[in-house]
Amino acid sequence: MNAPRTETKNLGPGELNRVTAVPVTTETRNTNAPASVKIAPARGKKLFPWFSLVFMIVLASYGGYRWWQYTQAWVKTDNAYVAGHIHQTSTRIAGTVTEVLVLENQAVTAGQVLARLDRVDLEVRRDQVRAAQIQAEAQLNQAQAQVRGEEAAATKAQLDFDRAEKLAREANRVISQQDLDSAKAVLAAAQAAVAAARARTNSAAAQVQVASANLKDAELQLTYTDLTAPAAGRIGRKNLETGNRVQPGQALL
Repeated sequence: MNAPRTETKNLGPGELNRVTAVPVTTETRNTNAPASVKIAPARGKKLFPWFSLVFMIVLASYGGYRWWQYTQAWVKTDNAYVAGHIHQTSTRIAGTVTEVLVLENQAVTAGQVLARLDRVDLEVRRDQVRAAQIQAEAQLNQAQAQVRGEEAAATKAQLDFDRAEKLAREANRVISQQDLDSAKAVLAAAQAAVAAARARTNSAAAQVQVASANLKDAELQLTYTDLTAPAAGRIGRKNLETGNRVQPGQALL
């Protein structure tokens, strides 16, 4: 650091005092450091702007990527609407609700049981129909046995008639025409009995089919006591509680 140095010179009487400014050079030196060591400028101050720039570039790139992801999944519009399907759940039979297994806004899967109706009356009807089926099968077995008995009687009558007819054709006529006519009448009656027995068998078989169909219907009605979800979704507009009496077609869920 340079600073001016002022010198004053004494003059004799009658002479003006003159001041001469002489520049003086001063030097500041670190007395603690070795003479050969020079202090280097700070490099951190030079690198700081570059680190800031790189950081801002990385941050901007990440923000742009996140924004691109957002625009791929979300769309902003003023006229959006929700598209979906509403499945009305109702019962096919009349009954009393014994269990409600879901809550409002609960998520359900397709086929999940939502509620149950009273099964007692339908189980009684199923047992009655099953008993009727057993009875019809027994009648069918009896009719088939009668057919076999009538067929055996008809076979014997046929043999008797053939023998009588053969004897009647002989020259000496071992039997009379009256005996031949009687054998023929017995054969006709036996054949009629076989036809009647077969008709009763067919009727009994039809009764068995009716009883089987009634049993299937009774068992199907029992399955209707379980109200199931027609599709996966959420429960809404729940209008069903334990003890309610419901009718076919009534909107429940």
